[in-house]
Amino acid sequence: MKRFNKFWQTHHFNWYTILWFGALIIIIYLYQNWHIDKKFIGIVERKSHSIGAQEPGRVQNLLISIGEQVKKDQILVTLDISDLKQNLNQLQRELSNIQNTRSARQNRSSIFVQRMALELENEAARLVDRLSLIESKSTELAGLNAEIERLKNAEAAGLGHSRDLADLILQRDALASYLREQRKDLEFQSQKLEKTRASRKLFEEANLDSMTRSLIYEQMEYAETLQRQIGETENRIRLRTIVAPCDGYVTEIFAHAGDVVDAFIPVLSIEETQSVYVNVFIPEKSTLLPEPGMKVELMSTRSREFNTTGVITFVHPGFTQAADRLSFRGQIFWARKARVELPKNHHLIPGEVVYAHIMKNTASDSHFASSAVASDNSVTKSTNSGAKHPPVKNMEVPVDLYKKTRFEPSAITWLPEVGKYLIASDDTGIPEAANDHAPYLFLMDETGKVESAPEILNGISAVNDLEAMTRSGNGTHYLISSQNISKKGKRPGSREFILKIIQEGEKFTVTGQVEFLSLLLRSYTWSELNALGLRKFEADGQPVLNIEGAAFYNQVLYFGLKEPVTEKGAIIWKLENSDEIFKNQKLTSGQLSVYGYVNLGKHKGKFASISDLTFDANGILWALSTIADADDDEQMGGFQRINRFADGRLEAIRLFSFPGLKPEGLCFQNAKHLMIVFDRDKEIPAFCLMDAEEL
Repeated sequence: MKRFNKFWQTHHFNWYTILWFGALIIIIYLYQNWHIDKKFIGIVERKSHSIGAQEPGRVQNLLISIGEQVKKDQILVTLDISDLKQNLNQLQRELSNIQNTRSARQNRSSIFVQRMALELENEAARLVDRLSLIESKSTELAGLNAEIERLKNAEAAGLGHSRDLADLILQRDALASYLREQRKDLEFQSQKLEKTRASRKLFEEANLDSMTRSLIYEQMEYAETLQRQIGETENRIRLRTIVAPCDGYVTEIFAHAGDVVDAFIPVLSIEETQSVYVNVFIPEKSTLLPEPGMKVELMSTRSREFNTTGVITFVHPGFTQAADRLSFRGQIFWARKARVELPKNHHLIPGEVVYAHIMKNTASDSHFASSAVASDNSVTKSTNSGAKHPPVKNMEVPVDLYKKTRFEPSAITWLPEVGKYLIASDDTGIPEAANDHAPYLFLMDETGKVESAPEILNGISAVNDLEAMTRSGNGTHYLISSQNISKKGKRPGSREFILKIIQEGEKFTVTGQVEFLSLLLRSYTWSELNALGLRKFEADGQPVLNIEGAAFYNQVLYFGLKEPVTEKGAIIWKLENSDEIFKNQKLTSGQLSVYGYVNLGKHKGKFASISDLTFDANGILWALSTIADADDDEQMGGFQRINRFADGRLEAIRLFSFPGLKPEGLCFQNAKHLMIVFDRDKEIPAFCLMDAEEL
């Protein structure tokens, strides 16, 4: 017993050691199983697309099954198009009949025109013969009178009586009576001859081919209508075809062959195979300040071999709740979310949870930075956006002008021939009046004084939503309507116009016109439209498209799109051989392409987009930007220089910002002066004149 007590006293410290050691093991166990590591947790983004047809119909062919891998632009489902095919075949037959008989009708019209010319020649010849006959009869009458006079003189002189005298007198009287009747109509016949000769001269000077075409104009117009209807029908066939928007796997099918589906109602779901982004959650207590461009090490929970490195492209401006799946026992922590772009060759699975290590001071050396979408605090590179822009002044708009028309400047160009600015307005005329949407243009001098009467655009009856204008030289200009759907959900042909106009002094005449969106839809396939960035659709089933900028340089026409705007930035198109669309009424493959994407920044969570474009004499591109559908207090107009790199990338350098204003038109007067005009809705329009040499 004494020995045991001695052992207890001797080893009492050992029991405490064992106790603390056991507690440490329990703590480690509990920590590993119950501790929530809130730092550097991310979820690989998964994109699931629910897709349907853009026209209602009955499912005819279901070409895929659940779990099947599909490729981008692969045809997945086709709806019944028998009604459209029947209509298309009928339209094509009608068009073929017109085209087959066109040559015969043209020959017949040509013969008719030639016959008219020949009849005029014959008529003139008959009139000349008739006048010649009258003249010869007059000469004959004079001869008879002379002969009668001679015989009478001989008889009076006692030389005897001539038996021919009586016959000659009778012949003279008959001829005189004939000439009296003919001379009554002589003046009329002479006037008719002059008119006939004038008509012959017009025929000789006229282009007989154009006269022939004018006679078959009705058939030509009907043929163009048929071609337009064929294009629309072919487009409707495409709208009843469902194609894959991306590479991925079919995860769900909601309709099967024989089912009737409505437009835009999902028929199937596709999940992308390759994720592009990871959302990393940084707890609110963290002192780390993430910035776009920082590198991020991403560690897979499945295996080390799947670890990779990404780059931050966007940091949310505030804190938000972390994803539900990161909660523990119903507790959800608050964090700041950073969007991390993954390399193309990564092996992470969509939806996978990863751990992230954000490396500081790496924003400038990331190889992903060139493709990153900037955050609100890093919209574009800026050299002068904090500086005060030149003064914005109100235009001097006469009251008389507002009595005749609306005036909302949307585009501007300089006319060196007359020393004035030419301005287009997106709305013209008086609403609901006879001149609503009248073809008006406006002139303004260098001081901002607008002329009291609009200029009439000859050769067209109406314009609608003109948003862009550019000069191509030699008095030629292009006017571009927005192409977009109206607030009332309508998209008439006049909203799709591209007009080519010729200037002669202060007179403007349309020499070519085309409905561009309709032309685009009937010229290009679905995949070609996708490549141009047209992937969203309006309520009318047509693509989302709004053109607000246009520029012409080196015989190429450029379009700046207000909508759509992609994650890569605003879209700029280029159109080669622009005059060909007016002649052929068709776009050839590759004629219209993407010139580039340019990030114009964001303001209050909304992307900025292009409101006008222009090139200077050195080929440098300049752009205006606005926030689409923003209220006045949320509007942020911008003026940028667009740099283009050797690899085709575009970079916007913001020079000035215009809070609360919408810059809509931009042009160079000369190498020194640059003009910007502002649409201020119901208020007086404004302008800003800049010294281009200081930019």
